[in-house]
Amino acid sequence: MEHASAPARERRQLLRCLPDGDSEQTCQRCLRLGKICVFSEARGRAKDKSRQSNTKIKEVEKRINDIYSLLQDKVAHGNVAQAPASTNTEGTFMPVAFPTQGVDHGVNLGQFDHKSPAVFPPTPASMNMDTYANDNPDVISKGLLSIPEAQKLVQVFKQDYWQYCLLPPPLDQDLSTMRSERPQLLLAVLMVAAQRNVTLQRALTREYRENLAKRTLVEPKKDVDLLQGLVTYFTWYCNSPDISGHQLNIYATLSTTLANDLNLGSIVLSQTKTASWLENCRLLAAIYLLSSTTTMAIRKPVSMPYNSAIRTCCQALRAAGEHPSDLYLVQLIQFRRCLEEINGTFQYDVVDGRRPSLEVVDISLNAFERTIREIGHSGPPDGHVFSHHIRLAEHHAIVYLHEVVLHIPPPVTQMPAGPKAEPSDQALVAKYTSLLQRCLQEAKSYLNLYLSMSTRQVELHTQIEKCYMSYMIIVLLKLAFNSFNGTPDDPFPLRKYCNVSQYFQSFADVYKGRALGSQGYEKTNLPDTMMGFHDKLLKIKNWYDRIECFNQAEDMKVLKDMSPLNFEDILTNELMLNDFDWSSMDFGSFDMATSWE
Repeated sequence: MEHASAPARERRQLLRCLPDGDSEQTCQRCLRLGKICVFSEARGRAKDKSRQSNTKIKEVEKRINDIYSLLQDKVAHGNVAQAPASTNTEGTFMPVAFPTQGVDHGVNLGQFDHKSPAVFPPTPASMNMDTYANDNPDVISKGLLSIPEAQKLVQVFKQDYWQYCLLPPPLDQDLSTMRSERPQLLLAVLMVAAQRNVTLQRALTREYRENLAKRTLVEPKKDVDLLQGLVTYFTWYCNSPDISGHQLNIYATLSTTLANDLNLGSIVLSQTKTASWLENCRLLAAIYLLSSTTTMAIRKPVSMPYNSAIRTCCQALRAAGEHPSDLYLVQLIQFRRCLEEINGTFQYDVVDGRRPSLEVVDISLNAFERTIREIGHSGPPDGHVFSHHIRLAEHHAIVYLHEVVLHIPPPVTQMPAGPKAEPSDQALVAKYTSLLQRCLQEAKSYLNLYLSMSTRQVELHTQIEKCYMSYMIIVLLKLAFNSFNGTPDDPFPLRKYCNVSQYFQSFADVYKGRALGSQGYEKTNLPDTMMGFHDKLLKIKNWYDRIECFNQAEDMKVLKDMSPLNFEDILTNELMLNDFDWSSMDFGSFDMATSWE
């Protein structure tokens, strides 16, 4: 405490007063007490120990960084010996020697670049340093892949998948450019190209999902690169070893949400026509097609309706035609638009509303079928890379048309039939029988075409074709579960004609033959995926054979909500023979991750 009577020059330094005979200056208190004032220099407040500790840590890190920089400078001038070369041959994968967060994920690494100088462990500062445009170190800097291996995978993608890709990356961009400008798209490209190595693909998929979650939820950073990577990943998501049907709707909704957040539609309508503008058009069109096709297959509401921006995209892609998939993308969108018009015309998903009766559907039915055929014939000629894709889409649209019409009430099976029936009722039964026959015929045409395809063609099928295939399986089951058997004069045992068990067995055999390279089939590059489909189809076949004794549905309307999702939910209820709910018929025909555990 300072004393008011202390000398001015010493007042700031007065710490305490103690008797001292050597001092000639005294304060009033000391004078009154007869003591001598002792003045000493005031000391500063003691520093916080935690701050001292942080300062010491920073000093240590600075010294380590200085040493690290010095060593790197010596390496650059050739003063440090290079690390011994690995004995692994190029292209092989060696296991990770260090676990991540205490857990060894079993990720396979590639050969490091032996011509590069010795690589020293990262310093505390360098571990937080971002080399590229993205905010996180990529799979190369983390050690999942070496640069030569990443370059090789990019080359595989360009050779095998580029011309089939709905959103093709530019061919003129090398690995370093994609790492700095399109890191998320690069990661998706690496995942697609690594399908032949399941272990590596799982590691890349895990890394991609973590980045996607971080950039959309934890630290939102949404850009076109993130959306391009998501679309590329979603396109070939069907061939992932960890595919889950429950995530299909999530990816479809997420892609449309990101497109809306980035105002992609407004950009397409307002941006000048440049190379980047055409790329945005292709991106928006691919999002619309993937999301709408997926939501239709799993019987979920459409998250992105057709609008003027998508129409502008189709016009631009049709005029440009720079990539083989541009016209294919436009043609599939035309099929998709036709299906939406079918839903509107026949009020398919309308709960309350006036629906056309079965007696007057012929005109609309014939008009839609003629339109679908015209769209199919306007596509590429036979022998084109997308010719069989277009044929599958055409059969799918015809089947969808007839299936929607079959849901129109009233149920024909409750109407009188036979010699005593009214002529109008007999005509109605005959019309319903014809619709069932046409629907079954087109469904079988699709399945037979799929069975006749080569292994390579099936490998290149995207999420679009897998949604079509899932839908065909559901339609076949719907027809088999329908109790309509024709009339006494003209019997039509629908379940017998469907041949459900035979088709499932044929598909299972084909997938197994492709996986093993047996039975005259070319061996696939995706054996794990093919065997997963084989096991799935056998499970569905065995389930169908067990429940064949169930009472069939009264009409197709009861089976409306069946969709290729959550098939495992009904496996737990299949023994409830007296309380079988048709509305719970929800199949995940390609849910390989959890259905069969």
